[in-house]
Amino acid sequence: MYSVRVSKAAAWDTKPVSVYSESKDPSVLAQRVVDKIHAVKPATVFITREDRRDDYLRAVLTGNGFRYSGKAMIETTLIPFRVMPDCDWVFFSSKQAVKYFFEQHPNLGEQKFGAVGKITADAIRHYGKRADFIGSSTDTRMTGKQFAAKVGDGKVLFPQAKGSMRSIQQQFVKLGQVINLPVYETIKKMMEKCRKQIFLFSHHLQMLKHGLKDSPSVKLKK
Repeated sequence: MYSVRVSKAAAWDTKPVSVYSESKDPSVLAQRVVDKIHAVKPATVFITREDRRDDYLRAVLTGNGFRYSGKAMIETTLIPFRVMPDCDWVFFSSKQAVKYFFEQHPNLGEQKFGAVGKITADAIRHYGKRADFIGSSTDTRMTGKQFAAKVGDGKVLFPQAKGSMRSIQQQFVKLGQVINLPVYETIKKMMEKCRKQIFLFSHHLQMLKHGLKDSPSVKLKK
């Protein structure tokens, strides 16, 4: 499989348009990216996170004539827990799980910590701890298999959102090793009716909460 990414700007000080294409036949790639660049037309865009003036995506879109707005469509609330379960590891799949776990000041011992990726590992470091395992794959199942191999026969606590998909936990052969601990809940905000041509969902949970995952007009970008 051959791939190419091309950026084009009207001048050196303007925001570029970037397109990507891939094919088993390299001879078609040049025309494909040219067609894609010519097909880019200004539209109205809504993203499901708070609008930030320093956001790169906002700068690129508005710099190319797009009308851009943003608003978070979910919010998170703490779920309290009283007792710290006995475990050898604590694994986090999100920075929200890190926040709502450590802010309850759990009575920790000599547990090791795992993180699904670098951003989550950085959140752990913010609370004075170091991740002994950091996932490096975009495939959550692969990360789960690698983590399960590292843990061996140890018990793992998974602070998580209520209703979590538990993709990492499913890779453990012995389910007795897994302790699920909901520490926060994701709540849907009302979605206002608005006339936008493009909707960008910043998190898959926002699509699930609004019942859009299986809509025929929705495309998932992973």
